[in-house]
Amino acid sequence: MRFDQFTVTLLITNPDGPVLTAEQENALQEAHMAHLADLHDAGHLIAAGPLMDPPDRHYRGLSILSVDVATALELKGEDPAVRAGKFLVKAMPWMVPAGAIVAGSGHHHLLIDAGDSIPAGVVVPKDSTHLHFGKAQSSVEVKLTPGKHVLTLQFADGIHRSYGSQLATTISVTVK
Repeated sequence: MRFDQFTVTLLITNPDGPVLTAEQENALQEAHMAHLADLHDAGHLIAAGPLMDPPDRHYRGLSILSVDVATALELKGEDPAVRAGKFLVKAMPWMVPAGAIVAGSGHHHLLIDAGDSIPAGVVVPKDSTHLHFGKAQSSVEVKLTPGKHVLTLQFADGIHRSYGSQLATTISVTVK
């Protein structure tokens, strides 16, 4: 059997990290997401996302990169949140059967009364009007209030960045 090798990185809350205001926290999160988008655009990042590790949120995020461990540590070290001392990075090699992970793939999002598409490169929000379908779902029940609604099916990459209007389709419905 053949294997492909990737690198998995963990973002770990730095116990000695800086105390930030909500505004600083939001700005750092935006810079962090922009860094992930840049890694994806460069072809290094396969997937990334938060880890839900309550109550202390020690483990904050996981990324899969298509580079060796040393390069992954270098790239992740450039993350503004890591440079600011908010997170520490741990990297380890990961092997999967050849062809199991395909770069450039993604999943659908259902936009409910949220416009006819999201511009290319913009991260699709995760809220009650932007439903994510990253688990191979083939159906969903959506409860809509009576009246007219606009539903858009938007395709986005593995880190939820929209592929834009070219990969979106919109319908209008009336609920009685």
